[in-house]
Amino acid sequence: MKRIAILVSGRGSNAEALIRACQAGEIDGEVVLVMGDVPTAPALAKARDLGIPTHATDPHDFASKVDYESHLLRMISES
Repeated sequence: MKRIAILVSGRGSNAEALIRACQAGEIDGEVVLVMGDVPTAPALAKARDLGIPTHATDPHDFASKVDYESHLLRMISES
């Protein structure tokens, strides 16, 4: 089974479909983390409602795009 992390923005309809497909066994994977850059994004709320851990990180909190992307990779690898 593959471990899946999803990066989201917005409503999260695609993320929700992927999570539900994994949970139903239609995809050989497990969504282990959903990440976005807006804590109040509906996509993160949907993931939490489906029992998936979420994390929101503001890219402006980092000195550079590389630092932000390194943070995202760390979060994914720790999930």
